[in-house]
Amino acid sequence: MKTREEHLAWCKQRALEYIDRGQINEGLTSMMSDMSKHPRTGKPYTSEGYRACWQRCMRKWMRGGGENFHFHDIRALAATRCATPEIAMRLLGHTTLSMTMRVYRRGIERVQALSI
Repeated sequence: MKTREEHLAWCKQRALEYIDRGQINEGLTSMMSDMSKHPRTGKPYTSEGYRACWQRCMRKWMRGGGENFHFHDIRALAATRCATPEIAMRLLGHTTLSMTMRVYRRGIERVQALSI
């Protein structure tokens, strides 16, 4: 039986092992799968249980000086760090590139200056 902290550390370590091997998609999938299970029971969290867990984590993070963020910010960061929009689309499970570009690609883009 693991404590919540041990479970989260284990989830993070497993995900980082995938990411270190360049398997970003597998790392994210592993993290989401492992974190969706209660550390003591091994059963999936209910939506209310997941929300409560997220809120506890965020309160702890913000008490330590961290800035508030949401789950979709993590998805956006992962998509933005992908080498191409096509890779981001596959990572996020989108069926169209336009969805990925519209919602998740938040990186800096170079644009042409206006000539006045």
